[in-house]
Amino acid sequence: MNRTKKITSLLALTLSCVAIMSAGIGLYIFYLKNLLQKDTTTYLQEVAKRSTQILNTQILGDIRSLQSTAAAISANTDGNFEKKEWTPLLQEATRQNTFKRMGFALPSGVAFLSDGLMIDVSHRDYFHQALAGKQKVSDRLPDAVDKADAIILAVPVIYQNQTKGVLFAAQEIEDYARLITSDSFDGAGYSLIVTKDAGKIAVSNPQKTDFFKNIFQSLPKSTSAPHTKMAKDMQNGRSGIVHFYHPQEGWVYVSYEPTAINDWYLLSVIPEKVATQKTQAVLWLCGILAVSAMLAVGLLLFFIYKQNLRTQEKLYKAAYIDPLTGGYTWARARQEIRLLCAQNSPRYAFIIFDIHKFKMANEILGYEKANEILRHIGKVLQEEIKPYEEFSRVQADVFQLLLSYSSKEALKYRLELLNEKIVTAAPYNKRQFQLILSFGVYLIQTCPQNINDLLVKAALARDTIKGKYNEIVAFYDEEFQQKIETEQQIESQMEKALTDKEISLQLRPICGFDGKMHAAEAHALWKPDGREEINEEFFREIFIKNGFISQLDMYMAEEVFAFLHKRQKEGKELFPIALSLSIDSLHTPQFFGVLRKLIQKYQIPPQYIWLQAAPQKGQIDKAVVKLLADRLHKEKFVLILDKMGKGTTSLELLKILPVDMMKLEDDVVKGIENNLKAKSIVAALVEMAKSLKLKIIFSGVETPKQLSILQELKADFYTGSLCQKYNFED
Repeated sequence: MNRTKKITSLLALTLSCVAIMSAGIGLYIFYLKNLLQKDTTTYLQEVAKRSTQILNTQILGDIRSLQSTAAAISANTDGNFEKKEWTPLLQEATRQNTFKRMGFALPSGVAFLSDGLMIDVSHRDYFHQALAGKQKVSDRLPDAVDKADAIILAVPVIYQNQTKGVLFAAQEIEDYARLITSDSFDGAGYSLIVTKDAGKIAVSNPQKTDFFKNIFQSLPKSTSAPHTKMAKDMQNGRSGIVHFYHPQEGWVYVSYEPTAINDWYLLSVIPEKVATQKTQAVLWLCGILAVSAMLAVGLLLFFIYKQNLRTQEKLYKAAYIDPLTGGYTWARARQEIRLLCAQNSPRYAFIIFDIHKFKMANEILGYEKANEILRHIGKVLQEEIKPYEEFSRVQADVFQLLLSYSSKEALKYRLELLNEKIVTAAPYNKRQFQLILSFGVYLIQTCPQNINDLLVKAALARDTIKGKYNEIVAFYDEEFQQKIETEQQIESQMEKALTDKEISLQLRPICGFDGKMHAAEAHALWKPDGREEINEEFFREIFIKNGFISQLDMYMAEEVFAFLHKRQKEGKELFPIALSLSIDSLHTPQFFGVLRKLIQKYQIPPQYIWLQAAPQKGQIDKAVVKLLADRLHKEKFVLILDKMGKGTTSLELLKILPVDMMKLEDDVVKGIENNLKAKSIVAALVEMAKSLKLKIIFSGVETPKQLSILQELKADFYTGSLCQKYNFED
């Protein structure tokens, strides 16, 4: 009895365990089936998108090739298109491209083919579209020669701003079908190119040619049917994925993606039985597991786990691994960054870099060779990145790094070494294409909710140095952001500041060593809308960067002339005023005319206007600058070369410009009281000025000792806090 009871209890327990396990396994399988189905649809959509990108790239590349040939025809013709011998030219162009045949059509519709034949294309829509000045890709059409279906690409041939004909090329349907051939799902999947109304263009599997023939008419009509949704989406240019029953194929998954060509769609199809065969295997094994008890359950769960891992790995590689470089995609990198930067140690920096003018590499080298450069970068990054760091290719030639760092200086040095390693060993570098990288760096303080914020800030820093040979790393900080916002604010108010006269004239004395004021410096005082004064040097740099500095210089010139004219009318003594000019103004031919008009308008002798020009960053046309400077000097304007002692540009200008004075930077006089070498340099500068018969102005004289030394050296003028206060209204 006890034994029977025990057996019964054991059986009940066993059955209960089996039932619980079966229920648990059932729930797990239900969840797993949905997960795998979701992964399958995600992967199918990625396949469709990738095939769409390949198709778009190929057809648009064919159009560009056709446009290049059309441009070459226009550039090498005398305009007589009707009498031109077209066959050799078209044969050569066809050989250089991958087209089946090419042709040139006159406006009448008469077309000459690369085969030597003549046909009439006046009834073709692509001919009329191209004749109207548009590039055109036809839908599937019968070839006019061999009647085999083909795609026709057509572009206008422009000569002297007039369309003189149409250059067209026939491309075999099979060429585009090969582009969309995919090995997804072990080759069981296939793709089609159709119009939005399901008109056939191309299919990767010839046996599936009629899959979408009259699909929207043959299937049952229902507003809730998946294929009805697909039809509506295709009419509205949307993408998606549907699951429905097809009379010939059975249950299928179909991903549909719009292309950039006409109203074409790319459809990726996979039979449900193929997509779910792994899931079905799991279900079958789980059934055995429920019957085979505990050990079988364990083994089966292990098998399910392994199967799941394999499936996930496939999907993972498709969605998260960049096929070109082997690194992460940006989608995967965002997840990794969130995990890594959430750890407080080590400190991380987010870096973004790209290749300057990489589009030129595609044009010069071709896409495949340009991709070799990207693969090379990916290989270097794989070698250099540490286990707790990551990198990804965001898009095209834009790469992203998450690097640990101990100090800002060490990080900059590491990036410079990385740049050297990439550039030195890069394929085709310098021989055909100059590789220049620009790194933007954002030092992460706290991990942001939106990882894209890191991308934006690093990109802002990168853009400040993009294309510079001598500066490859730029850091972003809050001051940087504030500076950008301030610059944008100033840029938006520049024109208004001059129009509304928000900028006023401020004079500062230039003194001699006799204790008297001999001249004054003109400065621009800007207090926009009654707010805080903006630093003059800061906003002048922004004006220079935006090409607006000449307008500011002309504005300040008129303010100076008006001030002197007012003194003259009031019977007060005139004194020279030094007006700061940018080299941009000396590049501007009309600036000389503006000064002459101001002399005539205000009747101020030019010797009271000291024109103070300072070197600036960027290339200058020295011949143009010298020509205008010579004219100004001839008109008796006093020319001063400013910012002496800052770089070599000022010395170069000193050699070629007819200057009367030179003005030295504030830093020149710093420390001359206690530094014999500094004093000797100042003495040499004074002697140089005297030998060149130039007067010399020292800026930033702040101490009596400095003043005494300069007086002893017989310098001419100085500015600074020791220069006497002067009421310029007296």
